[in-house]
Amino acid sequence: MTERPEEDNIEPKVLAESKGAARALGLNQENGETTFDIHTLWNSFGGWIGVVESVLPSMAFVTVFMIWQNALAGFITASALALGFLARQIILGKSLNQSIAGIVGIAVTGYFTLRQGANPEDFFVKNFFTNAAYGAALFLSVVIRFPILGLLVGALKGMGLSWRKDKAQLRRFDAATMIFVFLFAARLAVQLPLYYSHNLLALGVAHAIMSYPLYALCLWMSWLLLRGIILDRR
Repeated sequence: MTERPEEDNIEPKVLAESKGAARALGLNQENGETTFDIHTLWNSFGGWIGVVESVLPSMAFVTVFMIWQNALAGFITASALALGFLARQIILGKSLNQSIAGIVGIAVTGYFTLRQGANPEDFFVKNFFTNAAYGAALFLSVVIRFPILGLLVGALKGMGLSWRKDKAQLRRFDAATMIFVFLFAARLAVQLPLYYSHNLLALGVAHAIMSYPLYALCLWMSWLLLRGIILDRR
């Protein structure tokens, strides 16, 4: 009789949480093995499509504005690209929640960019609120001793909240979570001065560099810090 794969014996909800946590951490789980390398990292970003989808609309806005000095034309170009990527998600049967969030994001960006008295740099205002919100949530999770990275690894390994009883592990999860707090704080520290100095080109370049490249660096640093816990088979 053929033995069923180990995953078949795991509750679907638990399995989904584990795979979601692995993706958030840039990891891959196959046949009970957890790996982290350039390929798993790339896949967690959605491959080249995911990276292009994240960066291209904002760079298109900056490029069009720099050429024609027209925020409306830039926003229409960026929105058309973003909507094209959303249409692709829907056609491929990807999560509608992500698509809806994308549409809401476009609407919010449009409000800041096209409202009366707006500057072209306002195209990036939504990102400032997003970075501030994520950074604050992550920092709060450390303050209340429920670090987000601990919750993710707990879901990944099916260990629930048992890691909170181990002070050494809790400190590691605090430190790994703070890496991402610094990521979001760094984005604000670099990009807000560019915004207030009305340096659109530099702001667009900083946004691109500090999106996936810097995020990938933080994932790698968190992996170095937590791999002993993640790979522990106990």
